[in-house]
Amino acid sequence: MRGAVLSLVICWSSAIALDAAAQQAPAPKPIPVAVKTTGATPKAVAPATQTAAAAPAKPVAKKSTKKPAANPAPQMVSDVAAWVTSSGDNRGLPFAIVDKNSAQVLIYDTKGKLRGRAPVLIGSAVGDQSAPGVGDRELKDIPMADRTTPAGRYLVGFGPAAGGEHVLWIDYNNAISMHAIPQTKQSVKEKRAQRLASKTSDDNRISH
Repeated sequence: MRGAVLSLVICWSSAIALDAAAQQAPAPKPIPVAVKTTGATPKAVAPATQTAAAAPAKPVAKKSTKKPAANPAPQMVSDVAAWVTSSGDNRGLPFAIVDKNSAQVLIYDTKGKLRGRAPVLIGSAVGDQSAPGVGDRELKDIPMADRTTPAGRYLVGFGPAAGGEHVLWIDYNNAISMHAIPQTKQSVKEKRAQRLASKTSDDNRISH
């Protein structure tokens, strides 16, 4: 393994969670992540009847001069990034978060500052676990139901792969890696480049 080493978190495909079953590092004690929920919808209250003269004057809203943050990270991802840095879970390493909901990877420095993001293609099957033995199968032999991108927390690094490729290994035993779009006929047929370039994440589920 060579090149950069970093900590990686892959969010669940629905609710926020962290999988403590890291293969390369001891699992941390579960730390609750705050998720805002709403209670029952309050009943509407009818306004009191007032004459025009008695109605209080409405304050004039001032326009905010503060510019909104450009492309802010989704709230769920921000919560995870805050947990990583506050708990020291990244162990002084830069880290990345793969958000499967929005199909993108967000890169942070050692102090938790967002440095960049990019779209990603994820498993064609919905699921947060790797099927037993999936890493020992040829891609063409992986059933559609087993083509998932597992959720979890991993220590990752660059390394060689089949065909002379250089990939970012996430879970070597289950053959989970992050890599460039393969220049193959199958990749062209699946329109992988177009899927990455589209404005929606709805078509990003195509990976094995």
